[in-house]
Amino acid sequence: MSEYWAVIIATVIFASVSGVTIYYTVNQLNKNISLSLMKAIRARARKYKKLKDKVPASSHIWRKELGSRSKGLKCCVCLKSVSSPQYMGGVIHQCDICGATAHPSCSGNAHKDCKCVSMVGFEHVIHQWAVQWIDTSDRSEEDSFCCYCDESCNGAFLAGSPIWYCMWCQRLVHVDCHNNLSKETGDICDLGPLKRLILSPLCVKELHWTGAAGLISSITHGANELASNVRERIRSRGKRYRRGTISVDSDSSGTIDLPSDIEGDSQETNNAAKRRDDRVNGELPEVHESSESDNDKQLMTENTTSTPNGQHEDSHVHNNQKYEIVDVPSDSRPLLVFINKRSGAQCGDSLRQRLQILLNPIQVFELGKQQGPEVGLTLFRKVPHFRVLVCGGDGTVAWVLDAIEKQKFEAPPPVAILPAGTGNDLARVLCWGGGLGIVEKQGGLFSVLKDVEHAAVTVLDRWKITIKDNQGKLMSQPKYMNNYFGVGCDAKVALDIHNLREENPERFYSQFMNKVLYAKEGAKNMMDNTFDYFPWDVKLEIDGSKINIPQDSEGILVANIRSYMGGVDLWKNEDDASDNFHPQSMHDKMLEVVSFTGMLHLGRLQVGLSCAQRLAQGHHIKIEIKTKMPIQVDGEPWSQDPCTIEVSHHCQAFMLKRVSEEPIGHAASIMADVLENAENSGIITASQKRTLLHEIASRLLILLQLKQMRFLIMAAIRWVVLACIVVIGCATIARGDEQPLSRIAIERATVAAVDSASVKAKPTVLGLKFQYANFKNADYNRSGKGFLRLQLINQREDFSFALFSGGLSAPKLIAVSNKVSFENPKAPVYPRLAQGKSWNEMTVTWTSGYSIKEAIPFVEWGHIGGNQMLSPAGTLTFSRNSMCGSPARTVGWRDPGYIHTSFLKELWPDSLYTYRLGHRLLDGTHIWSKSYSFRASPYPGQDSVQRVVIFGDMGKAEIDGSDEYGNYEQASLYTTNQLIRELDSIDMVIHIGDLSYANGYLSQWDQFTAQIEPIASTVPYMIGSGNHERDWPGSGSFYGHNDSGGECGVPTQTMFYVPAENRAKLWYSTDYGMFRFCIADTEEDWRPGTEQYKFIEQCLSSVDRSKQPWLIFLAHRVLGYSSASWYEIMMGSYGEPMGRDGLEELWQKYKVDLAVFGHIHSYERTCPIYQNRCVQDGSNHYSGQFNATTHVIVGGGGAMLSPFRATVPYWSFFRDYDFGFSKLTALNHSTLLFEYKKSRDGKVYDHFTISRDYRDILACSIDNCPRTTLAV
Repeated sequence: MSEYWAVIIATVIFASVSGVTIYYTVNQLNKNISLSLMKAIRARARKYKKLKDKVPASSHIWRKELGSRSKGLKCCVCLKSVSSPQYMGGVIHQCDICGATAHPSCSGNAHKDCKCVSMVGFEHVIHQWAVQWIDTSDRSEEDSFCCYCDESCNGAFLAGSPIWYCMWCQRLVHVDCHNNLSKETGDICDLGPLKRLILSPLCVKELHWTGAAGLISSITHGANELASNVRERIRSRGKRYRRGTISVDSDSSGTIDLPSDIEGDSQETNNAAKRRDDRVNGELPEVHESSESDNDKQLMTENTTSTPNGQHEDSHVHNNQKYEIVDVPSDSRPLLVFINKRSGAQCGDSLRQRLQILLNPIQVFELGKQQGPEVGLTLFRKVPHFRVLVCGGDGTVAWVLDAIEKQKFEAPPPVAILPAGTGNDLARVLCWGGGLGIVEKQGGLFSVLKDVEHAAVTVLDRWKITIKDNQGKLMSQPKYMNNYFGVGCDAKVALDIHNLREENPERFYSQFMNKVLYAKEGAKNMMDNTFDYFPWDVKLEIDGSKINIPQDSEGILVANIRSYMGGVDLWKNEDDASDNFHPQSMHDKMLEVVSFTGMLHLGRLQVGLSCAQRLAQGHHIKIEIKTKMPIQVDGEPWSQDPCTIEVSHHCQAFMLKRVSEEPIGHAASIMADVLENAENSGIITASQKRTLLHEIASRLLILLQLKQMRFLIMAAIRWVVLACIVVIGCATIARGDEQPLSRIAIERATVAAVDSASVKAKPTVLGLKFQYANFKNADYNRSGKGFLRLQLINQREDFSFALFSGGLSAPKLIAVSNKVSFENPKAPVYPRLAQGKSWNEMTVTWTSGYSIKEAIPFVEWGHIGGNQMLSPAGTLTFSRNSMCGSPARTVGWRDPGYIHTSFLKELWPDSLYTYRLGHRLLDGTHIWSKSYSFRASPYPGQDSVQRVVIFGDMGKAEIDGSDEYGNYEQASLYTTNQLIRELDSIDMVIHIGDLSYANGYLSQWDQFTAQIEPIASTVPYMIGSGNHERDWPGSGSFYGHNDSGGECGVPTQTMFYVPAENRAKLWYSTDYGMFRFCIADTEEDWRPGTEQYKFIEQCLSSVDRSKQPWLIFLAHRVLGYSSASWYEIMMGSYGEPMGRDGLEELWQKYKVDLAVFGHIHSYERTCPIYQNRCVQDGSNHYSGQFNATTHVIVGGGGAMLSPFRATVPYWSFFRDYDFGFSKLTALNHSTLLFEYKKSRDGKVYDHFTISRDYRDILACSIDNCPRTTLAV
């Protein structure tokens, strides 16, 4: 028993000693922290007198804070605790900017050492060292060390020197180190890691008001202060008598001037505009108390007033603006922040203060009933390249986007989202997360701001919703949708929640509680039969087609994004492959429509146990409601009377998408910087930058989606294997941005050979491409074995297949296959026919690996079944030094082999010939290609059916599905295959520029010539010069752009023959029967007085129209008329500037029937037009005398399509946003048939005929008659 008691006593003694020890340790810790803090404060106070002339004085912006929330804080004046019992039930003063706290009786004596907004007049930004009053995690790991001695500052409160932090760069310094740091650096601050996002105080100019208005304002300000003091004392005495406690304002030794409590609507209107000015000058908003409210105390933090929309609003904002932003550096990207403290997370006050610490305080605006986004946007209106961060929910984002649209920025700022709402659906699809919890887990606001800096610019479709009654009259102002629009059961829940929030706002105090209330209201409606007749009460029409609503439906939702109800993907379906719906995208100008069967269905969707019923996709939605129905747009609900609702595309907004993969994020940032720097340098305009950002955003988003999809698959398997073909001896093909292997960082590849891994290959034909083994073989992840089928082309080298893991950015070489060789890799391949300089001459150009020293090239040819003859061939090539720049001269270079051209002369018109390519080796043996055939050209003026196909901008693609950059020209296969199918009814092809889109990667020319071989080896394949063949700065091209990738026309001029006098200048004429084609080179100067202008006039004037009645002008760029949005935005015109200058008079004078152009990747036909006027209405048949030239755009050969401007010009007769080509058929001397066919099906979608006799050509019309006459 005694032992038992001994154990108990020992345990009690041990517990007591432990408790005392812990208490003592904690007490000492608190004491050390307090002592260190007091040391820092005192040291800062001593420095203040020395620093106040060095750094502008800035008053603290005090606000009243509840004493119960200030535990552990010290007064910045008297250094005593502000959490003493006498203040626990009252209020203390806390700075809204830096977080410093003070007793109400002390705050008036505080040093003016808050974070200053402006340092205009200073040469450099100066460190503002201060005590860190509040603890935040918004700092990088590097900034947790002293910036002078590199010692850790985490233990500064426990021992050693106290610390200060710079309110601009967030760096820490030991107080003892500061003197040395100041001597060495002069206290110059570089604004730290966030310097690009911070609006430098050197750029903020404080505006001063003078005159009578300023005097009146001062008098009013003094009167308000006096009234404030009187009311505060009366209120304090009342509180003292009621509560028996000391009032906040009872200390006569330190009376503070407080702003008056504005009461009543009239006073609110008159004085609200003054509040922000009061707060900036050190005054406080009032703390209101209400005994009836559950929230006993609410802090009022309105900053200023909202103003009416329109011009009056801007004027009002400017009149009340205290600051002006000037001289922002060109490399700065200031961030404008909007915070909605009423959003679901209810964290507005905390976010505002933390962001004001990290940024310039004038960058942070709080939204409310008294202040909208217009104030901040007006302040930043002249700031170039700023970005916007919205801290709130989807409704707040819509509010800000509406305000940005009303400001009519030439280049609207992109918007990022800090998800502080309830659902945060838009933030989710842009990868910013579903709530603020993720922010703290990922490094605090510092990490968020870095993500904003490196975010990718993307675009978001915005939709206009109009509501009309049965007579077609508008029932309300149009609404604008970003996310979704619902009718029925889901809208009813949203409406019930809205009504509940209006009645009991105090119940909505967190994201979690908001979701609980949503679930509760949804459960209430599960047994509701309100929507039993929904399919009969609602009619749905999409793009003019009626859509049946399933009979069990109780609601439909029109979605623009892939997130609903806090992350539910409504468009996801297990049977994606079984229907014809496209994947959902927020920037494809298309909406998705789904239906629900009731509240239970919505609940199952929320937990992932069901899928929504996909109904349709479309561009224009029409919904007819026959009875009163709840409706919601982006969470804003209301009850709608019977009406007709129409949803149409409104515009696109720039958004910022968080990119988790660092290289892509940096790439996106770099692309935006390049465009912004180009704008700063005057190379492009703001509207041109906006267009290019749209293009980059759409392409980058596709790239991001592909990479994210691959990442998910890669994370689930042991080896992520890439099978690619690597050219032996050409491993320098490693980087770039537009070709297959350029996406693989070969220069960073490491060897990680696995003995058991092997690659075996069998030779067929060779090329450069890659495939994912795990994508092509479902069993590969388990077995490690797979099979890839690639169609390859001969490129004159041996090849090996290499197996990589690690993805594209960090490839690891696992194994290399045996070498793959052709029987003769140097064999002649890819013949290209072309018209010679004479009508009875055909040229044959081909590629081989034989130099003139190894073999003699020739062509064996003759009539089919007749004697064969030999024609010699000339040989050309080009070297790396022939290229003008990178990548053609560096990473894109590859030996082109040898280009041979033979001239087959004295052909019989319309006769069939056979030919084959040959090389006689030095030992007398011959190397032969396979046999080909062609039909000779008709005699000029010959009356027979003659058919010519014309298109531009085709490119090449991989027929086996191998990976190509963005599949930019995938549709080129449609055009190529359709032409091959129609080859028997084609006599000649003219490809008017932008041929291969090799863009400096020389191997792609082999890909292109291989793709067109079935066509070019059978009929003449004539070409024109485009910007992607010729343009390069300083190379003599008319446009000094980088479009050719450094090729500057050399490969084009060498690999294709044209009957030009100088092949370096690709303008020429060619005759084919009844056609005369004058082909211009828009990459060389064509203006009046130039060599090319003289050629054009000679070509047009020298034709005998009695023999060749059909005169066609062709060029790559649009020298005529086009309604493409590219020309509208980039040029502000309907074609190339100066394009029609001089040329239009030639076309009219010499009666050119058609002017055909490429460059714009779509199809368009005009009326017969001259000098911006339709001389004759557009039609499908023209007859009689010539009136004017018809202009045609046929640039839809295969490259990514070009959109049209929204409004259709009066002269544009037919437009088609699709891939296709045109076909001219000369039926005889008096009838010409024009057809436009789509590449995907070969059907005719536009056509017209011209019927004209020779005497009609001789007849006069506008500006084409002789200006003098011999008549008397």
